[in-house]
Amino acid sequence: MHRRQQFVATLQLRAKPDDIKTMLNVVNKFETYVLKTEDSPNGVDIYFTNKEAAKHIASELRQKFEMWTKVSGQAYSWDKQKNRPRYKLVILLRVKENVQK
Repeated sequence: MHRRQQFVATLQLRAKPDDIKTMLNVVNKFETYVLKTEDSPNGVDIYFTNKEAAKHIASELRQKFEMWTKVSGQAYSWDKQKNRPRYKLVILLRVKENVQK
């Protein structure tokens, strides 16, 4: 997967820049599965070559930081044997903001 530059999962971190730096330290444990990281206007996008590693990191980050999670998929091709689309996993992690009542 690394040679072909193909990713199967994307982890989107949306938080303050200081929090993102500490989150990236947690992600460094699984750097063998990280293909690349890209800065986006609201945070960082991390591309993985393994779906299970991305799910594991997402659960660790949710436990350490209070975060909302949204899981979705991005269709990228068609599986002719199963007659359905193939999806890349997209996990959005956003820091919960304190809401005053």
